[in-house]
This record gives sequence, structure tokens and C-alpha cells, in this order.
Amino acid sequence: GDPVLLNQEAHDMPPEKQRQALDMAFEAGAELRAKLAPMWKYCFVQWHIYDAGLEATEAGKPLREGLADELLLKDIESLKALSESGELDKAKTAERWTWRLLEPFAPAGSIEPWNDTTAAPLLRAGRSERREGVRAFAEELFEKAFFHFWQGLKFMARAPATVTGPHAKLRCDLYKNQSAAALRLGLNLTALRAARYALLLDGQDPKALYRKACALQALGRADEAEATLAQAVLKA
Repeated sequence: GDPVLLNQEAHDMPPEKQRQALDMAFEAGAELRAKLAPMWKYCFVQWHIYDAGLEATEAGKPLREGLADELLLKDIESLKALSESGELDKAKTAERWTWRLLEPFAPAGSIEPWNDTTAAPLLRAGRSERREGVRAFAEELFEKAFFHFWQGLKFMARAPATVTGPHAKLRCDLYKNQSAAALRLGLNLTALRAARYALLLDGQDPKALYRKACALQALGRADEAEATLAQAVLKA
């Protein structure tokens, strides 16, 4: 393509492509996401992920494989150096609600000891984020809703990685809600991943199955979507 137009696109990505880049970035390995997190707000950084993801998709490669490309990783290191030196400070930034979304979560089970006293503030914060997210979703403020559900999951990250107890139920609710918000934003890979995480916590949850079916349908995987929807109907 025209180098001038490509350069303009890289620095001036429209919101739709910013969201595609975010959806792709969530599929990257933890190490790459951690490197991207402090500079994710810049369109120029997002464009590198968008471009690499598009190339991988067009070549029929798994997205994670495309995002592990050696040339891309070298570019990310160069961008990291530019960001740390302040040379990206005047670059155009993406939608503000997306800026923090690649920040790493604390390891599961990192609160010791885990008991009613230590759990209470996390559950309180997570439930507050869930309420705010549900309210925003009802008002069709889907970006705000997605951020609240993500924030709730971040609060709950330090809880044990178990599938029973109030923390597990809250996590499941937050993942289901995140999946619903992601679908409204066109973040179909993210919607599918969130629904799968919810099902790891409760494999019988009909809403999680329905969200998974919707995400599969949005991704063009109609046969899988139909089979999953049939499961959701049986569990309802």
C-alpha cells in the first residue's frame, strides 16, 4: 500500500480498528501484554498489533503465533524504548477506556490467609464494580460497562483459583457480564474467552453457554455456535 497512507493509518486509527487491535492483544502471551500495557494508549502501538494480527489471519495462522513473530517483537522493544524516553508523548492516543486494559492481574491465591476478613474488601469492591457495570450496560454505555467488569475481575484476581464460594460466583458473574459487553463492542474473541472462563467456574451456567454461542456465531463458527446454543437451552 501507499507508505504515506499506511503511516497516517498507524498514527490515526479509528475506534473500530482500535477495538480490533484490543481484541487481538488480549490473545497475546502474558509477557507481550505486559510490555504493551504501559504504552497501549498510543494508536501507533496498537497499529503494530492490528497489522500483525491481520497478517496472521490472512495467512491462516493462529493469532497468538502471529503475535509471537520475531520482527513484531523487535518492533515492540523499539516502541518500548521510545515510550520510556518520552518520544511517544505527543503521539495520538486511543479511546481512553481502553488504556489500562492490558495491565497484568495479580496471581490467583496471592492473598494469605484467605478467610472472611481478608475476602470481605475484595468481594465488596468486586460487587460494586459489577453493579456499576450492570447499570452502565442497561444505559447502553458498553465501553463503561466493559471497564467496570474488567476492574471487578482485577479486584478478584488475588482470590483463590477455586470454583466454589462467593468469590467464584462473583468471578463467574463478572466474566459472563464482560462477555456480554464485549459482544456489544465487537470484541468477539474477548467475548468467547470470557464466556469460556465463566464456564470453567460453572460449566452448567446457561447464560455463559449462551454468551459462548453468541461469540462463536459472531466469529463465523456457526456449527459450534449451534451446538453450544443447544446446550444452553437444555441447561435453562
